Amino acid sequence: MFKIIWILFSCITLSSTTLANTNAKLNELAIQFIEAKNARQQPSSSANDVDHYLSLLADNFIDEHVKHNFTYSDKKTLRADMLNKLKDKIIHSKIKINHLTVGKNVVFIKLTAPIADVHEHPNKKQIKY
Repeated sequence: MFKIIWILFSCITLSSTTLANTNAKLNELAIQFIEAKNARQQPSSSANDVDHYLSLLADNFIDEHVKHNFTYSDKKTLRADMLNKLKDKIIHSKIKINHLTVGKNVVFIKLTAPIADVHEHPNKKQIKY
């Protein structure tokens, strides 16, 4: 009886340790993702920053921009638009993580992403969002 309880206790302890390690790993991946997302839209950003960000996305992804009413679902189009966006003059961009919620193999990130830039459009006006 004692051996059975010990084995059960050991299994529960190991599984909770594994869960804690998994949660810590997911938390770290979420932070790396936000850092890469932030790095790809700075005054000194390059194609390498864009490629690093894209490498963190799954092959099957959806990047929805509700405010601007468009969605990306393939890396080729997203990459082309991100490289084109590097032509804009970035004045300020700093993503801040407000809250991370780690679930089973998923992380929900609540963030604030203020940016001020001058688009490469004919009117070249400053846009903040």
